[in-house]
Amino acid sequence: MKFLSLFVLVPHIIYNCAQSCTNTDRFNNKWFGANCQYKCHCKNNVACNVTNGDCPNGCVSGWFGPACQYADIAKNATLTLNGDLTQEVDKMTDGDDATCAALTGSSLELNVNWSFKFYFTWLRIVSKNTDELQKESISIKFPDNVTTQHMTCVNVIIDNVTLDIYCNISKATSKILLKGSAVDNMCSLYIPQGRNVALKQPTGQTTLQDNHVYFLSSNAVDGNLNWSDNSCTHTDDSSDPAPMWTLVFNHNVTVQAYTIYNRVGAASDAYCCLARLKGFILTTFDQSNQNIQNYTDTLTSPQEVYNVLPTDPWAQVSNVQIEATYFDDKDFKSKVLTLCEVEIFGDSVCRKDNFTYGRDCENVCNCAVPGEKCFVGTGNCPSGCKAGFYGQGCTKPCAAGFFGIDCRNKCSNNCSSQQCERVAGKCNSCSLEGKKLPYCTQDCDPGFYGADCKLNCSKNCSQTGNICDVINGSCLGCNPGFYGDNCTTSCPHNCKDSVCHINSGNCISCKAGFKGTHCVEECSNYTYGEGCKIICSHNCNSNFTGPRVCDSVNGQCLNGCRSGYDGLDCSKSSSLTDQEGDCEEELAHGIGIGIGVMIAVDIVVGIAFYIWFKRRQKPPPHQNDTKDRTYDRVDPIQQNEHPYYTVDKSGDGYDLVKDVVTYDKNKNSVSTEADK
Repeated sequence: MKFLSLFVLVPHIIYNCAQSCTNTDRFNNKWFGANCQYKCHCKNNVACNVTNGDCPNGCVSGWFGPACQYADIAKNATLTLNGDLTQEVDKMTDGDDATCAALTGSSLELNVNWSFKFYFTWLRIVSKNTDELQKESISIKFPDNVTTQHMTCVNVIIDNVTLDIYCNISKATSKILLKGSAVDNMCSLYIPQGRNVALKQPTGQTTLQDNHVYFLSSNAVDGNLNWSDNSCTHTDDSSDPAPMWTLVFNHNVTVQAYTIYNRVGAASDAYCCLARLKGFILTTFDQSNQNIQNYTDTLTSPQEVYNVLPTDPWAQVSNVQIEATYFDDKDFKSKVLTLCEVEIFGDSVCRKDNFTYGRDCENVCNCAVPGEKCFVGTGNCPSGCKAGFYGQGCTKPCAAGFFGIDCRNKCSNNCSSQQCERVAGKCNSCSLEGKKLPYCTQDCDPGFYGADCKLNCSKNCSQTGNICDVINGSCLGCNPGFYGDNCTTSCPHNCKDSVCHINSGNCISCKAGFKGTHCVEECSNYTYGEGCKIICSHNCNSNFTGPRVCDSVNGQCLNGCRSGYDGLDCSKSSSLTDQEGDCEEELAHGIGIGIGVMIAVDIVVGIAFYIWFKRRQKPPPHQNDTKDRTYDRVDPIQQNEHPYYTVDKSGDGYDLVKDVVTYDKNKNSVSTEADK
């Protein structure tokens, strides 16, 4: 069927609540929102917050969730526990989280059954035992041709007693089985059919009976179910051959169920109205006017309330049409369409790329994983709330003492008053002195102490290792020259290397010449050195008129030595010194004699050589013989070489060394091998 645009309808059939609306209508219904388009569902029909719809005393039975906007069909279900009807399972669906069933047994399986089918999207469990409420504490099974196995869907912890479970099931069901520790400790079970997304949406119809305000098309979405309060629609009963009612959503929605309330007549004329919807046609379209669903009533008898399931619960619906097809010429001249209320249960469709949620996609997801799409109805995230937040829509900052994703982590006991920043759990301050921020689990860094390690150790503390006590700041070691709790007192002047005990100030050892715990006492007359532990030499002259026998620092005898001793400390014997002198004199005398002997030998050898040489210069016999003579086996070198002995004085003794003397008659000179 072709979609009938609202623009061709008469203007007065379009209804919208004024901007300055009040939150109570003529039927005593309470409303909230910018245009009073959302109905309050608070206990005792009290007014809800006009801005966000929060109920001061909780939701009326049959509704739950954000602003109590979600219809709870668990209230209409039959519950059994392991097939046992005797247990207090009815308390799970009474809408009161304070009433909890006293269940017996463990690992119980809860059977939830309806007389009709619906599309499951999510459920909520409120538990009495916070320790048992974990993400893995429940599993779910859909026996109606969906799955026969328990399956784990996306479980989201809302707070310390509330758990939401989301499942994308594409087939309608009339039975759910729940099992796990969350069942054993369950106080409340909520299963939504969606929220009524039809309320106060723009509507229109083809004609208007008697042009009367009581029959406006908007009466079908005014939230009033009573047919007798002049709040039903009515087309012209005399001139409309194809009466039709139309709703256009302000933004796309997904639909889980359509509920249509028929016009019921007076007891005396009941037949007049119910038959008008017999064989009606419901048609839905997407934003491009493409047909999504065509439903035609095939029931043989008219109903006061019609329930219609969509063919695709995830299709994005933009507008809905309802057309009357039944005609009875006994009462009217044409077909008549009368609707007392049209409820469309589903939820908004928000753009995937802007990560929003809410009735008008007005809120931004606040998930632990950046860029994650949250659930449109609640704002809850598959990954949990961003660190530092928890609750429905992840909008509540962590309570004092908690931090992290979903605020599930407790602040460390090391944090002062167990208070920490809510994102990473960093302590505001440490409960124990000597611990450093941010987590107060580690000792102060070297050089710091006290609360949050904000105090500096004394500059006189030793700069190696742990400088001072992380709690009270007392130095664990001092720089040379200081002692005391904060190393502020100087060590005694005469401590060796200026080092003293860190607590008492007693010198570890004294400089030479001093003794005592603080090294203020000079050595006694007969002692000297570090700590005066060395006794002056007994060879020091004790016949003195001065105050000391020896110097208190180096032990030098101050008044000379006893007879027979010498040296600064009189440690050398003077008799030993004389003997050493005699030895030296005798050694020198022996060396002189040896040198004299050597000189005498040289003189004798020289004279002998001289005589020999002169003899060689005399003319040989036959000097008057002028004839040349020849000498066999005598070469010139042999004629001119003569052996002689020299004295080698290079060593400690004297050695005679044979040498060869050569005479060169051309040069008239003598040389030896040693000269060459």
